[in-house]
Amino acid sequence: MDSDANGLEALTAIETRLGRLEKNTDLALPSKKVLCKEYLQIREHLEDVLFFVGALPVVGQRVVKTIRFVMQVADTACSQPLD
Repeated sequence: MDSDANGLEALTAIETRLGRLEKNTDLALPSKKVLCKEYLQIREHLEDVLFFVGALPVVGQRVVKTIRFVMQVADTACSQPLD
């Protein structure tokens, strides 16, 4: 499968998981445990999406750097005990 197809498949997988999260939450923010569980489920898909996004002209690499930073924050937060 080519990188475009991988990127689109990854976006679909992320959208599906996040859609379920949105449907299962009320006005309160999800707990750290729930957020980390979802993040860890979509993390591998994010890597595929980053390759896809990085190919966008002009802004692609800047967006990738921003997403990678947010992923590092999530990796750090989710590596701590999930109470």
